[in-house]
Amino acid sequence: MSVRLPGASKPATAMAALSLPPLPHRSPAPASSPLQSTSASVSLKRLCKEGDLRQALRLLAARAQPPREHYGWVLDLVAARRAAAEGRQVHAHALATGSLDEDDDGFLATKLVFMYGRCGRVDDARRLFDGMSARTVFSWNALVGSYLSFGSAVEAVRVFRAMRASAAPGSTPDGCTLALVLKACGVEGDRCCGHEVHGLAVKSGLDKSTLVANALIGMYAKCGMLDSALRVFDWLQDGRDVAPWNSVITGWCRMGGHWKPWSCSEGCRAPDSV
Repeated sequence: MSVRLPGASKPATAMAALSLPPLPHRSPAPASSPLQSTSASVSLKRLCKEGDLRQALRLLAARAQPPREHYGWVLDLVAARRAAAEGRQVHAHALATGSLDEDDDGFLATKLVFMYGRCGRVDDARRLFDGMSARTVFSWNALVGSYLSFGSAVEAVRVFRAMRASAAPGSTPDGCTLALVLKACGVEGDRCCGHEVHGLAVKSGLDKSTLVANALIGMYAKCGMLDSALRVFDWLQDGRDVAPWNSVITGWCRMGGHWKPWSCSEGCRAPDSV
């Protein structure tokens, strides 16, 4: 049973939720041999890697029933380009071929949620997410990231809380989830939520992840809790990259500090422009 988020619209199919234009394409190619299929896969993957979206769309449209990974490659490129119009066309094509109807594990729908989020179409991402019958941690992360990227940190935290409240498979937060939510806490200056997420990270062992530790430093620094940021910073030691150094130094500067960040920066061997 799908879990709806607070304030979400009723679950609906993607076709009902979105008005999509058709994907311009050639007539579907006749059934191909395994060798031809392999060649097409290699070609499409190469086009996506090279960033040739136009030709990738043409090759995708030439197949009557593209494999799901083909949609995934193209949608990743669409997301990187933030090409919303092309993304809606790929969505329409996936509906027309029945690929979304066969998306039992949510792989393709998750790719679409991520794509819409990266393109700034958060409402479309949300409607598609609400219509998913099967969600994974990647689906949740895609929606949390969508809200966070486009100025709705509060909504990102709400999605996280709905994720934790869900008993459905795939709703256990991972390191990426916690890093995203910690960033949202920093944006909002929400110390209570930040402490809550830190506690969850410790309980699950995810606080040992460099990704989560960096996010903790950033959150505490933005919330003005420099002592807490430095405790995590000191623990991180060899796992430090430029990001935690910048967070600590920026935090101290905001608080009017001078000497401590300067002494800390002596250990930063590869400073960036900050």
